[in-house]
Amino acid sequence: SSPLVVGIYSAPLLDKQEIFCKGLSASGREIIQLKPKILIVTTERWFSTARLAIALVNAGSSVEVVCPPGHSIGKTLAASRMYDYHGLAPLLSVARAISSSVPNLVVPADDRATQHLHALYRRASRGRTRNEAFCQMIRRSLGAPDSFPVLYRRAAVIDLARQAGIRVPETRVIAGAAYLRDWIT
Repeated sequence: SSPLVVGIYSAPLLDKQEIFCKGLSASGREIIQLKPKILIVTTERWFSTARLAIALVNAGSSVEVVCPPGHSIGKTLAASRMYDYHGLAPLLSVARAISSSVPNLVVPADDRATQHLHALYRRASRGRTRNEAFCQMIRRSLGAPDSFPVLYRRAAVIDLARQAGIRVPETRVIAGAAYLRDWIT
C-alpha cells in the first residue's frame, strides 16, 4: 500500500483552497479524493473541538467525531457522523469509531484522546492482532511512534520548540512545592 498524500491546492476560479488526498486504489490506479475524511477524537466537552470541526469542514474535509454524549459539536452541522465516547470503555469506543469511519486522518483533540490512540497503535502493531493498515493511518495522523513518549513530557516538547527557534515561555519541571518556591522567588 502506498502512502497517502494530503495537500492543499488553490482553485483561483473558485477563489478558495481545497484539501485533497491522493493515494492508490486496490487495483493500483491513482485516485484523488477531494474530501478527505477526518475523524476527530475527543474525551472532553470543549467548545474548541466544535470550532476545529467547523474549520476542517470549511477547508473542504468531511468530518466525523467520537466524543462524549452531549458534546456541543452535536449542535453544529459540522460532523457528518458522531460516535459516542464511553469513559468506562474508552479504547473500545475509539476503536469502534475508527473501524466504522475508516478515516484518512485521525485528529486527537485532547491529551487523553492522544493517549488512547497511542495505546491502540501499540495493540495494533503487535503479535497476531497486527493491523498494518490501522498502524499506517495512525502514523500518518500522529507521526513516528518513536516520538510518542516525548509528547508526555511537556518540558521536552517545549525544549524542542525552543531549539527550533519558536518563542516559548520560560518553563521548568516542578518536582514539588519547594522547587516551585525556589523558582518563583
